[in-house]
Amino acid sequence: MNNVFNENGARDIWFTLKEDFVSQFKRRQPKWGPVGYVTYKRTYSRQSSNGKSEEYWQTVRRVVEGVFTIQKRHCHINNLPWKESKAQKSAQKMYQLMWDFKFTPPGRGLWMMGTDAVYDKGISALVNCSFISTENIDIDFAEPFTFMMDMSMLGVGVGSDVKGAGKITIKKPKEYDETFVVPDTREGWVELLRMLLNAFVGKNPLPKNIDYSEVRPFGTPIKGFGGTASGPGPLIELYDNIYNLLMTRIGEKITETDIVDIHNYIGRCVVSGNIRRSAQIIFGNPDSDEFLNLKNPELYKEELMDRRWASNNSVFATVGMDYSKVAELTAKNGEPGYVWLDNAKNYGRMNGIKNTEDSRINGFNPCGEIVLENSEMCNLSESYPSNHDSLEDWINTLKYAYMYSKTVTLLPSHNKYSNAVMMKNRRIGLSVTGIVQAFKKFGRREVLNAFDKGYNRVREWDKTYSDWLCIPRSIKISTAKPSGCQIPQTKIKTSEGIKTLEQIFMENGVLLSDKVFEIGTWYDVKKAIFVIDENDNSSKITKLFINGFEPTIEMIIDDGTTIECTENHRFKMKDGSWKQAKNIKENDEFM
Repeated sequence: MNNVFNENGARDIWFTLKEDFVSQFKRRQPKWGPVGYVTYKRTYSRQSSNGKSEEYWQTVRRVVEGVFTIQKRHCHINNLPWKESKAQKSAQKMYQLMWDFKFTPPGRGLWMMGTDAVYDKGISALVNCSFISTENIDIDFAEPFTFMMDMSMLGVGVGSDVKGAGKITIKKPKEYDETFVVPDTREGWVELLRMLLNAFVGKNPLPKNIDYSEVRPFGTPIKGFGGTASGPGPLIELYDNIYNLLMTRIGEKITETDIVDIHNYIGRCVVSGNIRRSAQIIFGNPDSDEFLNLKNPELYKEELMDRRWASNNSVFATVGMDYSKVAELTAKNGEPGYVWLDNAKNYGRMNGIKNTEDSRINGFNPCGEIVLENSEMCNLSESYPSNHDSLEDWINTLKYAYMYSKTVTLLPSHNKYSNAVMMKNRRIGLSVTGIVQAFKKFGRREVLNAFDKGYNRVREWDKTYSDWLCIPRSIKISTAKPSGCQIPQTKIKTSEGIKTLEQIFMENGVLLSDKVFEIGTWYDVKKAIFVIDENDNSSKITKLFINGFEPTIEMIIDDGTTIECTENHRFKMKDGSWKQAKNIKENDEFM
């Protein structure tokens, strides 16, 4: 893909915050939580040209200038009005709101917005999630799997399905006496996978030899996206695993199991890429015993440990269906999950009003909070109402959270099928963190009323900005995500003694130090382990969740132990009630 801003000299156009404004932040720090600064430096601070890592004032500057540079270039390319003084005022306001933690882009935005990788490659480095269906694999067998590989290597969570099962027959690949040299790029890895898959449906022959010598060795820095290289090992394993799988299926129709296993092999490969992640969700039919049992540890323990941990498997449930068979498996292993696609197609907000504007959706992102069409991606932003002095103040902040996300949609991706959907839908997800804290500060009814008012206000802004930028209004503008967590060092009483959360993750194949860019990612539990409560009752851990970067607080209890957690993490009090950490006071007793 060529530079997305080559047209009409746009590459030479930049937006820059005034130096006298930025200078007031240069020797300051925002109000970090106890470990906020350390988390920021480790996770979102990029290396500057002088070899030093950014300070927060530099990160916010990069992000804000990136947002307004994209807007300015869009207006230049399309010969639209641009007022520098108005943009400067808005940019300074956005900067201040990010500095005060009243809103933030997603972690991906903090890391990538304003970098050359975004200007060169487009939207994919900024989006959070995507969906790809296998329904049309009889037309393009490789596309769903190469999409999964491509997006996952960029750190994008991907949802998929098994609708392609039975639609193509696996053929024995023809070979030719040549050597394919794998380029040392993300695109090169994806092309190798595409060539391999297409060989099994007769679209191209397979070279007898694959040369991985150009793939950079393990530990080599990756300049564009950041992190270090995994070396060729994971790619070699991926090629061999998929080749061996499909060779056993020659002459047979592709199955749901085959589809899930190919996706999961891809996930296993990508996880090996240091900062890269693999957040997958695969959707199936609740009436399919084959799909329901794919992660049944009594039937497929070896497969589960090897690769099937890579995806969360869920079913497309329907209202009124018999849940008993599916629920038994959920109780045993925490999966499958349930999504109601028909409800999502027929309703927008959960207010009982039917709305079929988004009826073309095919699935969801890995956390299930974003509905998506085939090949579509979505980008998010986060606001914090309890960090405001008033709810009207928070509503005004939504304008800038909206502005960030809408600006991201001005960029194309490198996938033409994605562009065909995204340029039409302009889907974004404005999210809220700290709802309970906001209830406590402002009152529950007042907050709920403000949510409705804020939603309607954002719709008005969307009309205004979409008309100015001459693009479609966003088909969806809001979302919700899970939050409320403890830090990796938190100690948990388990059936195997006291363990930290970090240990529990590590024992299940998840190294948290390699997952610093993950937000909203679920992981399967590979090793059976039980949490022991205050009454010595045990509960099996069925899922692990990485929530991402959140402000934390510290509490010191009477035995001298320090507990650190997010403000909305709940604790069971001695009287049996539950309190969030932020609301616990001195001398409160909890279990």
